[in-house]
Amino acid sequence: MAVLIDFFNIIVPIKTIERKYPGGWNACLNDHKHALGHTVWHDDHLFRDGAMNSIDFGKIIEFWEGLGFRAFAPEDTDEFEWLDFCIVNAPFYDFDKVCLWLEFEEYAVHHAYYAKGKTIGYENIDINEFMAKMKK
Repeated sequence: MAVLIDFFNIIVPIKTIERKYPGGWNACLNDHKHALGHTVWHDDHLFRDGAMNSIDFGKIIEFWEGLGFRAFAPEDTDEFEWLDFCIVNAPFYDFDKVCLWLEFEEYAVHHAYYAKGKTIGYENIDINEFMAKMKK
């Protein structure tokens, strides 16, 4: 599966959430239940949250970092690598950091270790129709 991205996105592997989020995956879903299908969605492998502006998005990053999620692997190498989450600003994928566990497509990402399938996004939106409009 894949998750739709737009504006500012934080992508977190569900396996990482199961390991690090206080209370695990079920607690994460419960904490975000008000936003599911609106600014938060997920497939079987990835969790996506996001915002349309940098101020709100900064609060999202602070939330995850406050829970102990780390953005980057240790900076003692020449190439920085995303660790517990990846930040994606759609549709620009010009990274200065490597994200080995994500595959990028136009307006979607999927976990690199699993086959891509249906794209999950906003509640009650046809993803194919959305993507067609974005290409215009």
